[in-house]
Amino acid sequence: MKKGYKILIGLAIVGALYFAFRQVKKKGFLLKGDDLANNNIFVDYVDDDIVFTDANDNEVGEYESTGRNMQFPLYNTGSPYTAYDNVAKLQTYLVYANPDLDLAIDGMYGDETEAAVMSEVTNIGAWGYEGDDYDYSEVTQEYYDGVVLPDFNLLLNN
Repeated sequence: MKKGYKILIGLAIVGALYFAFRQVKKKGFLLKGDDLANNNIFVDYVDDDIVFTDANDNEVGEYESTGRNMQFPLYNTGSPYTAYDNVAKLQTYLVYANPDLDLAIDGMYGDETEAAVMSEVTNIGAWGYEGDDYDYSEVTQEYYDGVVLPDFNLLLNN
């Protein structure tokens, strides 16, 4: 019986350490909208990573590519530990679109990203949101391709 408890405690410790490691490893760069709007922070896309630099060309943050993209529509999955590259681009776009927003660029579509999407998505009839069952908290592929990516690419050229 004591051996079973030891195994159970050992598994709990390993699980807690794994959880702590994932929390530290997955922290993203907090991008402040006013820094982006005032050209204090610049965005570049290098080898699928989103790199943030200051006016002196010093790197101040980075989103490292996972090689994964969330399937459309993009939405809050309730799984806060999975990072997606297209969500990181969406997050960068959201801060670019709203200078009052501060958002972690971590590729995870959580509550903060969902709230930012709900305040940003407009003209939904033109972007693949159908009839009465649309959800402001989701991002359709049409909206992503027609609004998010062009603005993300524009941001890279500034």
